[in-house]
Amino acid sequence: MKKIFPILPLHFVNVLGFSLLIPVLPSVIAEYSGVNQGLLYGLLLSSYSFMQFIAAPYLGKLSDRYGRRLLLILSQIGTLLSWIIFASAYFLPDDLQVWNMSVALLVILFARIFDGLTGGNVSVAHAWVSDRTNKSEKTKAFGIVGAVYGFGFLLGPALGGFSVATPIAYLGTAILAIIISLVTLVVICVGLPESLPKAKRKVSERMELWQHLNFFAKFRLFRENKKIRPLLSSRVVFALVYVAVTTSMILLFQNHYLLIPIELGFVISVVGLFSIVNQAFIVPFVERKIGLVKTFYVGLLLTAVSLLILPLLPWGLGNVFWGWPFWLFLINSFPFNLGLSMVITSFKALITTSTHESAQGEATGLDESITSFGHGVAPLFAGLLYDQFSFWIFGAYGAILIVLFAKCIKFK
Repeated sequence: MKKIFPILPLHFVNVLGFSLLIPVLPSVIAEYSGVNQGLLYGLLLSSYSFMQFIAAPYLGKLSDRYGRRLLLILSQIGTLLSWIIFASAYFLPDDLQVWNMSVALLVILFARIFDGLTGGNVSVAHAWVSDRTNKSEKTKAFGIVGAVYGFGFLLGPALGGFSVATPIAYLGTAILAIIISLVTLVVICVGLPESLPKAKRKVSERMELWQHLNFFAKFRLFRENKKIRPLLSSRVVFALVYVAVTTSMILLFQNHYLLIPIELGFVISVVGLFSIVNQAFIVPFVERKIGLVKTFYVGLLLTAVSLLILPLLPWGLGNVFWGWPFWLFLINSFPFNLGLSMVITSFKALITTSTHESAQGEATGLDESITSFGHGVAPLFAGLLYDQFSFWIFGAYGAILIVLFAKCIKFK
């Protein structure tokens, strides 16, 4: 599959735009703000994801009209500029404020919004891969793309943790991201061919913003499907809880366990390994034994129980990175991650196997919309709730999933 290799650096940079900053942003916020750190962290995460959610379909349609290569080059230039803007915040005075908020933080927020709008080129990159492959090659091609995404989520937090541990703090992270983005831009300009000939380009129909944001309207695809319909609302709630939990865990690592960014990057990478093991080996085995629908609900229950256990673990305030309370937490993270993997993987399989071939794109797009909605909305309320309730909020999230499980469980 050498013909898709030129696009892989772009996919890697896209996921780094999110994962690289996971261990970095809490320390940045702590430096510039002493209050509402959870809310600010959620805002910085949500701004990138929500802008990406808005921009993706528009960039995709523009690429249908003007070609994939041009849009990918322009969007990558935007990503490079966003990291330069991010780096500029480092040189602003710490006490410079507007509306009682650090100007440096406002600059970083603007950089995240700008990167989200230009980095919403995932749809264009996927279209490029689809253009370059025939029907028999698509599964393998998108599998390779998925592996690159997984590698980015595994490596990104570790790189972020190491880079922010340098004497120049988050400027080191920004410089690293600038170098990676610049190399990717050169690769695209030099080695990325156009995949959509002018003869095949078209003027796309107008897209209304509300039609895109209201992804609940897409549920009509499954209104007659009694197997999938009860799972849709569950998947939306689960997406919100999942993103809220992962956002809150980063704050927990920093504020309760007092992990430094390099330790935080290591922990996130370990959890990333959990995900690889679960999705590659355990989830396929479970699905073969009990089927997709039961896998979905068992995963939902397993996630809920893990969250209910979390506040009951021994809590010793302080840096206990090598202490047994923290390792108990990490052990509990494995079934939590397994539950996540079971729910997400089985749902993707269910909506595709239960949909006619002509509606496959709409079906997979629905799951992407649900995921984007969660990433764009949940960090905001998650950060605020963590500020108010600390680690007890995990028990509340577990209770929500228990209620959801009891209400909609329908084993087939």
